[in-house]
Amino acid sequence: MKMARKIKAGGTLALALMFAALSAAPGTVYGAAAIDTKKECTLTFDMSGTEFTELSGENGLPVMVHLYQVASVDENGRFTAEAPYQNALSGLDTINDQTSAEEWQLMAEEAAQIAEPKTEDKTPMEGAQTPGWTAEIVDGKGRIEGNEAAALLPGLYLVLAQPVESPAFSYTFQPNLVALPGNQYYETGADTWIYDVTMGLKPRQENRLGSLLISKTIDAYEPQGAADRTLFVFQVEVKKTEEGAAGMEERLYYSDVVAIDFDAAGTKTLEIPNLPAGAQATVTEVYSGASYTIPVQEAIVQPDPIVADSQVTASFQNQYSGGLKGGSGVVNHFEHDGSTWNWTQGMPRQ
Repeated sequence: MKMARKIKAGGTLALALMFAALSAAPGTVYGAAAIDTKKECTLTFDMSGTEFTELSGENGLPVMVHLYQVASVDENGRFTAEAPYQNALSGLDTINDQTSAEEWQLMAEEAAQIAEPKTEDKTPMEGAQTPGWTAEIVDGKGRIEGNEAAALLPGLYLVLAQPVESPAFSYTFQPNLVALPGNQYYETGADTWIYDVTMGLKPRQENRLGSLLISKTIDAYEPQGAADRTLFVFQVEVKKTEEGAAGMEERLYYSDVVAIDFDAAGTKTLEIPNLPAGAQATVTEVYSGASYTIPVQEAIVQPDPIVADSQVTASFQNQYSGGLKGGSGVVNHFEHDGSTWNWTQGMPRQ
């Protein structure tokens, strides 16, 4: 049986979408006072709401944020897209209180592709813009203010938090559009402009991956014929303890039977790739061939935990007991497709 955990995606619902309250119809700003387009703003990032403690807790991973102004705003709340974002933000002309979060997210992604273009696999491309402001989120907190060179004035801004990695996980962030000043009319009923805005970020967590190498050595081999081979079979389980809805949980990521066969003395290896960093593998030699022995205490190996972008090794060595005896093996495989168990029979995977 092979089991793999789905990637977690999540984070707090940021205040970044409160600009949807700017207008009930284009150019209309409820009963609020006009926006002071010359008043400087601040933007504070707060990661305390995310489920990923590597980002939000004390000694959390530092996250660099790039901020771009993508549109100006007039005193009545009407946006005008800045070059070169006019095409990506063409929907600004028709925004109202019915504009969905999905529509805003699509505009944010299109604007992000202009500010910091990437390939489909997220590899940076040439042509990136220079961010107007940057900030580092440390221990889950960060802040951007204007300065003499670039005042942080009212407008629409693109927030691009940069990817970050821990030994076990990689984190990426959805692009966000945030309006300065903000308005919390829908949340509180207060139709006033907020020039000091606080927002969260929406991180996505993925396991970093490494691999397990099973190394098998036999000290002698006496073939009876040209087709003779000796089979060694291993049960492999890979588990990882990590954060879950109920706290720390142990999850099974991999469970299968694999085999290495020999037609001569020496060492052979078998690699199991794409295992989550930080997971613990347990490899048990369950069949050692009819003519080979291995001490009981050496038949179960727990190598070091899986390391990202690297390889850990579980090593086994068997002694020839004399008198080659033929043998073969068949392994039953059970895999779950989400609704039923499926059974297949065949040779162990090599």
